[in-house]
Amino acid sequence: MSVEDNNKDKDKTEPEEPRRILVPMSEQMSQDIADKFMNEAMKAGRENYQDIRMGGKVKRFNYHAINQGDKQKLVQIEVRRGLAITNLLDFTQRKKKKEEVELFSEVDYEYRETMANMFLVDPETGNGMSKEDFALTEPEQMNLIFEGYMMRTEKPIPLPLETARRT
Repeated sequence: MSVEDNNKDKDKTEPEEPRRILVPMSEQMSQDIADKFMNEAMKAGRENYQDIRMGGKVKRFNYHAINQGDKQKLVQIEVRRGLAITNLLDFTQRKKKKEEVELFSEVDYEYRETMANMFLVDPETGNGMSKEDFALTEPEQMNLIFEGYMMRTEKPIPLPLETARRT
């Protein structure tokens, strides 16, 4: 190999990734973000339908209240999800293993996909959101919807109270 060939190989190095700058977040800023999220989630939870962005399109889904059996299934998945998080974050005994990251990712996805299927009904078919539709959704929007509907499940929105006067 000539010196020129060797220099050509040096020129073909991959470009460096841009440096990431980490900016500390104040407690107040963090609290403001959390408050805004909760307000948006509560707003989403009060809606009886959601216009969900999916792959550049918008599709409407209706809210469906879950029953005790559905809630139990969600809790079971949530427990598995919690255990996966615990294993993933256990740095005292070992480093993160690829299998643990994959397990958490799979259980987390299953949890969200199950919530979408239970809470969101396609008015055209009468079925819960399909796996194919869920795969096209935006996580940010779905997080708000799930949080809102879980709050609605735990603390239902009261119907307008009718009062009667005694005569």
